[in-house]
Amino acid sequence: MLYVYSYVLATCLDQLTNLACSDNATCYTCGDRIAYLEDQVVMKRAAAEQQVATEFPTECGECAGRVVKPVVSAACNAALGTQACSNGACYSCGSRMQYLYTTVGYSLDAALLEIAREFPVECGACRPAPVKPHPSSVSVENPVRFEYFMRSNLAPSGNMPLSYREVPSTYFDTLPTYLKTLSATGNTSVSVCAGSATGGIATADMVNAYTFQTERYLTTLGLDVYDGAVWSIAMGVLGNEVLVRRYTRTVLETGTTAGLQSIRSDVPCKGQDCDPYKESCGVCYGDNYATLSGESAMEIRLITDTYAAPGSVDARCPDLKLTWKWNDYKPILGENAWSLFLGPLTTAIQRYGSAAAIPETSKDFLLAVNFLPGLATLGVNVSEGQPGYGAYYYTAHNIFIYEGANPHAGSQVSIENQASLLAGLKGLSYVLGEMQCKDLDCHAIRCDVESRINAMQSFLLSAYNGEYFRTTGKYNATTREWAWLDTPFAADCQTWVGTVLGPQLIDEVHGKNTTARLWESIFLPSRPPSPTIQRKKKGGGSGITDAKTTMGPIFFSLHFCFLQI
Repeated sequence: MLYVYSYVLATCLDQLTNLACSDNATCYTCGDRIAYLEDQVVMKRAAAEQQVATEFPTECGECAGRVVKPVVSAACNAALGTQACSNGACYSCGSRMQYLYTTVGYSLDAALLEIAREFPVECGACRPAPVKPHPSSVSVENPVRFEYFMRSNLAPSGNMPLSYREVPSTYFDTLPTYLKTLSATGNTSVSVCAGSATGGIATADMVNAYTFQTERYLTTLGLDVYDGAVWSIAMGVLGNEVLVRRYTRTVLETGTTAGLQSIRSDVPCKGQDCDPYKESCGVCYGDNYATLSGESAMEIRLITDTYAAPGSVDARCPDLKLTWKWNDYKPILGENAWSLFLGPLTTAIQRYGSAAAIPETSKDFLLAVNFLPGLATLGVNVSEGQPGYGAYYYTAHNIFIYEGANPHAGSQVSIENQASLLAGLKGLSYVLGEMQCKDLDCHAIRCDVESRINAMQSFLLSAYNGEYFRTTGKYNATTREWAWLDTPFAADCQTWVGTVLGPQLIDEVHGKNTTARLWESIFLPSRPPSPTIQRKKKGGGSGITDAKTTMGPIFFSLHFCFLQI
């Protein structure tokens, strides 16, 4: 990158509580004025600090100086004064660059690339040179080139990214039948189709067509909140603070989107005796079937700006001409670990310059802290030393209630999800240890988080069966019995658990070179795997797949872009 921000100075932190009064005797603290410009005007943090410091030099003056003048090449500097005209509107290359950089929120490289692409003759000298990766690093040339996709692939409101972009745009229209999911084999009763000519009965073909519709619209209109987190981190690295702040402020903090009234899974639980196959029983968390609300409830994994797909007709009863509506409301622990811990905490560090500079009123920070009470309800209710202690269920009860789904998912533990949560809690513990808290008892919160971390690490280590980390366990709260499920080897589970626990701890507990042998079983295909390791077949979910995915070469995703950055 061609520009940097210095850390927030301690003197600025000291001034954040100073009252700054305008000529009309309206008084707000320096911190409140900065926050207003950041949240309501959607200015970059450094720019907001600079403006408040300029307007109130006595009260807030120490907050000036974090805005760094863009540094460009001599050739580009000479071109910045050149007029670049489009549709009769003429502005200099420098004005166009400054608008994209300061107002729209582009990083400097992205702003320069945009004006050079749009006006190659007038502004072409400002095209950033490709970044040559260090030979010792695993990288790609000029990862900044992915920024254009991540910045432009947004939902209609512009407040959130989308997980995928359909390329070509006719992909779903031309997909051959043999690549479609055709799992339905019989008629199905559909309540929303009660007034149809079939009396609410959808044939297998209708159900399969609806399944294909669902795949299309969830993919093209939705954002997995995990992708939202990695997008936020990547965009923060690239300097696009404004777009990240807009997503955090308008979606994560409000718990809503332009298409969904709530992205929190907080429908009141009707209790353990309610039959979800006969009525709506709400969302029930943990062994006590608790109800969670507000920021203590889990987020659903897939969110959207578009509740009803425009121009669509529900394939289960086409004669009624009902619009296809959003139908995925599953809260998943791993996605929440990224969306509520890893994403916001990382972007808060990027935003304020260091973990120590994060204020205890930071909404990014509070997203993680306010979820902790809800997380506690997901803990397996066993005593220390018993199997399952330290584990957390990966979802709530009454979520997977449809044909072929697992009705007991709310009593199951996903090891990969545990690893994501462990990473998130470690991140929160680090931030709490660095922050300078006054009103919030950060020490007590950190002690609680550290206790959870220690218990989770012990549990994850117990998931190792001598050859690899198992993927799933379950707990029966009635019989108080824990059991590991017979699930296939999953490569992503091994890599992620190994990364979060670390090779030193794994080898210390399970023997020298355990991690190395585990990695060899994943990354050396010429080496025959153990007979007990079964690779997952197509359709088996995450893990090593024998068949090529139909989505891989077709869809350009946020996750791919982040990995390159």
